[in-house]
Amino acid sequence: MMLLIDQGNTRMKWRFLDGRGLVSGGASGNGGELPTSWRKAPLEGALLASVAPAGVVAELETSLATLGLRAERVRVVSPQHGIRVAYSEPGRLGVDRWLGMLGAARLGLLPACIVDSGTAVTIDAVDRRGNHLGGMIAPGLGLMRRSLASGTGALDDVAAGEAPLFAQDTPSALRSGTLRGLAALVDGVGEQYRQALRHESDVHGLLVGGDAAILHPYLRGSWEVQEDLLFHGLALLAEHST
Repeated sequence: MMLLIDQGNTRMKWRFLDGRGLVSGGASGNGGELPTSWRKAPLEGALLASVAPAGVVAELETSLATLGLRAERVRVVSPQHGIRVAYSEPGRLGVDRWLGMLGAARLGLLPACIVDSGTAVTIDAVDRRGNHLGGMIAPGLGLMRRSLASGTGALDDVAAGEAPLFAQDTPSALRSGTLRGLAALVDGVGEQYRQALRHESDVHGLLVGGDAAILHPYLRGSWEVQEDLLFHGLALLAEHST
């Protein structure tokens, strides 16, 4: 059984991979005690994808060593498993974006427009042959809200609640403007990317990331939440490393 870890700036998620495919997993904050499930599982190895600071990664690697595990750090390589990164220096692409493309390939969901909505929002287009056309990066929902709220005095109230079309108080207006604004960005860019791929049919709109489920109901286009997309990318790497 393999341990697959997706480590962000503040939190990490994980899944187990065995002969049946992806199985149970979980999420927690960075640092602290290792999950009990890691200690109980018959782990043979670990793959780690991280965008966290070096010190946070080192702390996790040290903790994994107490289980007798050396985590293999995932690096962007292009071409790899049919995915060709558009960057002239592929290693400068975020590993999470690359794994999303690999995951889409593993699931047979190319061509695709992939939106990863977390601390930042990334949007990438990949054609049927695995060619990455490129993408863009925008502030995530939390960053947008904190930026606005810091100047309005509504910071304590803005995170939770409805996002009405016609907001009648400042916190609701901040929630509505940021969420609906982000949805409009995703729909607009998604449509432009679909136009760029118009010679290909059935472009899949894929949503991943911590805010994917929040964003999805506000989108007008054809989108589906693929919560484990990055883990499918990690699984593809693991399956070809054994």
